[in-house]
Amino acid sequence: MLHKDKEKLLLWAIPAIWIEEEDYMAGLEDCKNHLHGRIILSKGDAPPTHLDLNKKLQLVWKALGPWKVILLDKGFYEFEFSSLEDMRWVLPSFLKLFSKTKDIVPSTMKSVLAG
Repeated sequence: MLHKDKEKLLLWAIPAIWIEEEDYMAGLEDCKNHLHGRIILSKGDAPPTHLDLNKKLQLVWKALGPWKVILLDKGFYEFEFSSLEDMRWVLPSFLKLFSKTKDIVPSTMKSVLAG
């Protein structure tokens, strides 16, 4: 006999994946030290290679525990930190967060590492 919630999923007649709560919570815990970001360059600037970005960040993030940058897609990256404290240190110091508004034109912006 199927679990009651699994029966409901089958009744919807749409593809669904059942994730046990323990696995779901473990996944949430793993994501707490991750950020997704995009490098915004001026029109015509060549994006840095994954290796170049790693080398530049190693120079300014020396004091941090282990971290890594994962290329997601053109200009989009996932930053994985070993601790929440390291991630919080990076946020105000090196990464800018903003909501997209009509007056922000990404093609005219250039990212700069501050330090």
